[in-house]
Amino acid sequence: MYGGGYPVLKAAGLLNKILCFFSRNIRNRLLLLLISSTLFPLLIISISSYYNTSKLVEKQFIDTNLRIVQNTNDNLDNYINKMRGYLLSFVRNVDLLEILIHNTNYEYGSPGFTYIENSLLKLMSDGKDIDSVYFYISSADRLYYMDRQRLVVYIVNHPDMESTSWHSNAIGMYRHIYTEDTHITQFDIKSRDNQNNIPIGLIGKPKHVLSFSFAITNFPYRDVIGTVSINVDVRNLDSIYKKASVNAFENIIIENRDGSLVYPTEAPDFYYNFINEKDIRAEMTSATGSFKKTIDGDKYLVLFNTSEYTGWTVYKIIPMKILNASVNASSKFNLLLGIFCIFVVVVLSLLLANNISRPIVELANYMRNINVEHLEIKTTNRLDEIGVLYKSYNSMAVLINELIIERYKSEIREKQIQIKALQSQINPHFLYNTLQSISGLALEKGMTEIDNAISALGSMLRYSMESVEDMVTIKDELLHVENYFYIQKLRYEDNIKYSINVPDEFLKIPIPKLTLQPIVENAIKHGVEKTVSGCTIDINCFRQGDNVCLTIKDNGPGMSQKYLKKVVSKIRNNKNKVLGTQGIGLYNVNARIKYAFGEKYGLLIHSEEGKGTCVSLFLPLKR
Repeated sequence: MYGGGYPVLKAAGLLNKILCFFSRNIRNRLLLLLISSTLFPLLIISISSYYNTSKLVEKQFIDTNLRIVQNTNDNLDNYINKMRGYLLSFVRNVDLLEILIHNTNYEYGSPGFTYIENSLLKLMSDGKDIDSVYFYISSADRLYYMDRQRLVVYIVNHPDMESTSWHSNAIGMYRHIYTEDTHITQFDIKSRDNQNNIPIGLIGKPKHVLSFSFAITNFPYRDVIGTVSINVDVRNLDSIYKKASVNAFENIIIENRDGSLVYPTEAPDFYYNFINEKDIRAEMTSATGSFKKTIDGDKYLVLFNTSEYTGWTVYKIIPMKILNASVNASSKFNLLLGIFCIFVVVVLSLLLANNISRPIVELANYMRNINVEHLEIKTTNRLDEIGVLYKSYNSMAVLINELIIERYKSEIREKQIQIKALQSQINPHFLYNTLQSISGLALEKGMTEIDNAISALGSMLRYSMESVEDMVTIKDELLHVENYFYIQKLRYEDNIKYSINVPDEFLKIPIPKLTLQPIVENAIKHGVEKTVSGCTIDINCFRQGDNVCLTIKDNGPGMSQKYLKKVVSKIRNNKNKVLGTQGIGLYNVNARIKYAFGEKYGLLIHSEEGKGTCVSLFLPLKR
């Protein structure tokens, strides 16, 4: 009993050691997780890919060769159709029909003979693949023969046409072409007195040909006035045949409707054994397809296509070892790729586990050395590096949160002080110049203008001093700016011009109080006071994406790019230690907008020396 259970205990001990190894630290756990989460799916994918690739490669192999077989049959159809076209062009010659109907003299040198000879030569010239032509004229009881070897017309008087198959079959087809599949032909037509008018030596050796025959009738009557037959050497099909065969291991067979071999004419016994197989037709349930067949003890893939036009069937017979070689090549590549991917996964898992765990371990070691005796220690059930990080992080988080809250409160107090300081700022020069202008008006003009000036000044003072609201609307700011413009025009008169173009849809957008007036003041100071011809200030507002853009643009002297960069840099970075009162105003405006809405909002200054300055304020469309 003990001896039988020892291997089990040994295996359990080994398993326990493996589990202890992977649970020892976070690196080993990560390694186990990464390998198990990638290796097993990858193995499944590789096996599935191997199987699917085999099926896919076989399907693609079959589809490709089926297209070749179909194209071969299409090419054969086109070739046969072209030969038939040559024959039809000959028999539909109107002048030839007139001669056959009305002419009685077909002797050598006669116009009838000359026209027939020229017609036969033209037929041979148009149809380069035509090997020979028979042309029988019923009224003259004469057969004309021409072949490509001599291109000379030979005549047989009173031929025994009943002994020829093509003549009687052509008449039987009546206005249809009679096609005779591959057969051996030689000139063997004799006169009815058994005398051959043509020397056999002129005709050449017997050939395998395809024949196309047609009976010429006196349409619309059914009287046969002649028959014609053209022979095409089967060797002309070689170019079509060779396109269908990729290598020497593949076999192409062309079979007619009767199951006889059309091509090749000189075929090995294998071809005849294949055609004579009785169960082949049972496998062919459609016009095109494929099946696997064992022939003479070897396995083959058979692809076939039957033409509706000729009735011929083209077979392509490929040994299965060729198909299996293609499948195995692709499958072997996928298998090697899967092994390589597994290797890469294991290596990357090691690297990734080390990369992830190393900083955690280092940080844990660092955090162990932090003195946190005065802080509350939160407990955790984890015993690995993450547990150490958890405890140390909680201790640090308590302290950091307290520091963040204190810093946040400090910044809020600082911002509130800055806002109150800005709201309480009243430029003494401005008050002095305004009172001086009002005094001059009192001496020179009536009480209405003085009243308007004092009202504008009073509205500005009330807006600046009385309201405790930090946020106002764009409409409130524009009213304040208009009062400011009114008072400044008392001083500068026509040297200052302004326009405010803000659509009603933007008037209720919130904006920090006293945002626009410091910018307008800066534009007047640098645009009006430093020019002789005066200055025009335009205030516009438009939508830009999800933001609202307010622009204050003047046509004053502008700034150089060097000075502009200095101003922008100090506004962004140096807070109140910037370029005089101009910098204070622009910095406060920028800082208050960012404080109210976020860092992506604020000021953008564009200036070009000699052309003016444009200050753009970006505000959120919706808050």
